[in-house]
Amino acid sequence: MEGRRDLISDAFVQPPRTESMSQHPTDTKAARSGTSPLRFDVIAGLTAAAVVLPKAMAYATVAGLPVAVGLYTAFIPMILYALLGSSRVLSVTSTTTLAILTGTHLDLLVQDGNPAKLVTTTATLTHWSARYCFWQG
Repeated sequence: MEGRRDLISDAFVQPPRTESMSQHPTDTKAARSGTSPLRFDVIAGLTAAAVVLPKAMAYATVAGLPVAVGLYTAFIPMILYALLGSSRVLSVTSTTTLAILTGTHLDLLVQDGNPAKLVTTTATLTHWSARYCFWQG
């Protein structure tokens, strides 16, 4: 019985392997296959673009904004997060809830539906939302 207890306790006491934790899974896969990790990043980027771009354009339409604004909401946050972010698994994109909330408030603020006023009001809303997020830390 004593030998079994030591075997079980040793399994929980041993530190994790640090060599496998220090590398991202795609890095080790690339090292084994002899290809560049950049290849996997390009495939992931194209896959994300195929999903995010149509969705962002549709959400801009839901919010009552020009489709081009949806393209900006797809590219700019991803570029900023690539430069400033720290998580490899976080997805940065627009959402249905944000589109509906933005569209509702834009209808209240810009009642005539003027596209130039909609874009200006959206930029103002975005600016103040960003300031609030930075203030919260």
